[in-house]
Amino acid sequence: MAFIILCPNKCGSTSLCNLLNKVDGFECKHERNMSGLPYIQDYDLLKDRIKNFTKNYGEVGFYYLYYLPEMLSAIPNLKVVVLKRDYGSWLKSFTFFTGGDFNILGEIAESYPPYHKKKTEHEMWRFYHEYYIRVDALKKLTKRIGVFDMDCLNSVKGLDKIYKHIGVPKNKRIYNFIHDNATAY
Repeated sequence: MAFIILCPNKCGSTSLCNLLNKVDGFECKHERNMSGLPYIQDYDLLKDRIKNFTKNYGEVGFYYLYYLPEMLSAIPNLKVVVLKRDYGSWLKSFTFFTGGDFNILGEIAESYPPYHKKKTEHEMWRFYHEYYIRVDALKKLTKRIGVFDMDCLNSVKGLDKIYKHIGVPKNKRIYNFIHDNATAY
């Protein structure tokens, strides 16, 4: 089953992707080495990207949310995992990650909504809340989207929920509780 992992940065996607790469027969790419998709939709680029989505293959990329309706239509049985971290914890981690000012540099900057360039806490608040509002709206349209609290990554029960949603067989599931890319304050 093809899958996609969505969440704003600093919500556990690196840990989940690395864990899925340890599952026999599964492959997960994390933000394609920071070459995202532009916030203003580029459907030709998307078509090129989704050719890779085959059985037991998935990617992490917060930017895929903006393309999700097209992806759900084009990729039969695509499963979507959305990781969610509470806003206060996310803000602290994301602020640290971006140097305190929503400072996103390089090619990946084009994947963020244009208002991120104002670099204020209000813009971070807006980015986080608009992201999950969009997730909630799309979730009402399909059962292929599952929203999981970031804490699911820290327990067998939580990981089993994610594994079941993606379609990882019980005999292939791995339970390592490693916090890859964790923010050290």
